[in-house]
Amino acid sequence: TDHCDNTNSASQTITVVDTTAPVIDAEDSEITISCDQEILIIVDTAYDACDEDVDITNTYEVIPGECSNEYSEVFVFTATDDCGNSSDVTIIVHHEDNTAPEFDSVPQDNELSCEEDLPTDMATATDNCGEAIVSFVDEILEGQCPNNYIVVRHWTATDACGNANTAETNYYIYDNTNPTIIGS
Repeated sequence: TDHCDNTNSASQTITVVDTTAPVIDAEDSEITISCDQEILIIVDTAYDACDEDVDITNTYEVIPGECSNEYSEVFVFTATDDCGNSSDVTIIVHHEDNTAPEFDSVPQDNELSCEEDLPTDMATATDNCGEAIVSFVDEILEGQCPNNYIVVRHWTATDACGNANTAETNYYIYDNTNPTIIGS
């Protein structure tokens, strides 16, 4: 409208478009922990310029490692606003097994006569992330005569990832019995 009351009009259409993805209150990250540890991953906050109630969804995947006690957990959190804009945060947790099994019991050293059999008692061990397998190898150390010697039993406790611990038991073999003469 001018000073003489002449008028003209025009219209303008303003379209408001939301093209900005929400911002998640977390960052992409990778962490490494022991296979016997647990960790709680929570991402529940995201901010958006136009949507006050952003939806957050997540996916979860387990990726096997090089041995049965090792694996990775992959958490992907996706924040989506009402217009379909979205952003992701990926958090990866690597579970590693670097700890060898621990022996619970190992047979004690012992003295045995040369006519006795070696004991069959087994050592036992436990592992922090799985099962421990115990095996042994005997080593003979010569003594002063053929019937006096030492049997060193080398114990090995191994887990599924190849971590191992060792122990040993010594069996001291002796011959204190005089020979018996047979005949007339």
